[in-house]
Amino acid sequence: MSGSVAEERIREKVVAGLRTAQPDARIIHELVIGACRADVAAVTLDAITLVEIKSERDTLTRLALQLKNFAEVTQDVRVYAAAKHRPNLERMSSHLLRTDTGGYRGNPEHVAELDRAHIWSERDDAGFDLVKSPTWVDAQRLINPAKVWNVLWADEMRVALGGVAQGLSKTPMRDMTRLAVENLSGRQIRQAVCLALRSRQFARADNPVGGQ
Repeated sequence: MSGSVAEERIREKVVAGLRTAQPDARIIHELVIGACRADVAAVTLDAITLVEIKSERDTLTRLALQLKNFAEVTQDVRVYAAAKHRPNLERMSSHLLRTDTGGYRGNPEHVAELDRAHIWSERDDAGFDLVKSPTWVDAQRLINPAKVWNVLWADEMRVALGGVAQGLSKTPMRDMTRLAVENLSGRQIRQAVCLALRSRQFARADNPVGGQ
């Protein structure tokens, strides 16, 4: 079984579940988030769900980095993995036990990342078993408005800023990011990104839905 076929098997199940749970969401495949790509994203008018898929052909080597990037953009981060990965995921999760002093015992590289994601393991009956639920109690503060904003393309940033500043045709993206963080609320930034993602053309995604 090739890697692409192995991944598509899980992807089909994931997308079907997202459509049932979030019927108003636009499904997008291979969405760039920071230095990574989310295999699947579900985008409503006010929320983003990011999904990483690990088939039996994949390794977990980059999982911590991927989840770190995703968790800076949304609180709804999910991993759907082939059954073969369950023992390693359980072992990684078991190392993230809180200590009496409020810290963690375990590999610090994986602590914040695994602690913020829903992690699921594939079953033979086309479903998934939950391996781990998010346990980070203060997840809201982990969202980085600048990272959320930088999901936008330059032209989308100019549209989203609207009347905040004039003459933005040559404004560098870093300056538009500063303007956004200084002038827009976190919710406004998130909603601007959702609107843009629902309108943008992708190589593989549901048809654009604009503001609807």
